[in-house]
Amino acid sequence: MIYVVFDSDCGICSFLAEFIEKNKKTINFNTIPALLFDFKKYNIDSKISEITVIYFDNEKKDLFIKIKAIGYILKNMKGFYLFLGVLLSNNIISFLLNPIYDLIANNRAYISSKLKLNKCKIK
Repeated sequence: MIYVVFDSDCGICSFLAEFIEKNKKTINFNTIPALLFDFKKYNIDSKISEITVIYFDNEKKDLFIKIKAIGYILKNMKGFYLFLGVLLSNNIISFLLNPIYDLIANNRAYISSKLKLNKCKIK
């Protein structure tokens, strides 16, 4: 089973989780809010869910965060998203883009309000 764990208090995260659910091609791919995910069951530190999206493949025991997680999520989609996912899951590209991910994540409440998404409860 593949899990994508996201912050349901974040407007951007919630919007993207809905997008993932509509566009995924893999059946055993669950998009789940961090509040509902059993971190202890899989021996994952729940603190990482406060700063990033998590891609966790329970069968392979792969855990990816930030841009690399987005890359692996996109690899489970069709067409252009698959191509983009291959690029973003590359170690060098994900390393180079992680500072941009951090910038967006640190300003997600402001960005969510400007994009008129559900307001973040995050300060």
